[in-house]
Amino acid sequence: MRRHQWTRRQLMRFVEISELWDRFHQMGISNKRIYKQYVEPKYGVGRSTFYRALNVPAKRLLKEMGDEDTLVTDEKFNKV
Repeated sequence: MRRHQWTRRQLMRFVEISELWDRFHQMGISNKRIYKQYVEPKYGVGRSTFYRALNVPAKRLLKEMGDEDTLVTDEKFNKV
């Protein structure tokens, strides 16, 4: 299986998407509606990328990345 490398920019976008999802999900809005109304127009990502952003531990990876690296490898996240 292949390890995926994330850039700082990708991880920061994943954090933004995750925080957006948290805010609207607490209001009882469905994932499909959150994606269609808020995520797709702002970020221009596909639905699979939206769900990937919700599943990647982006905050933890950013913390591990620190200031010296521009790429981080997440061994637990394997791309199928």
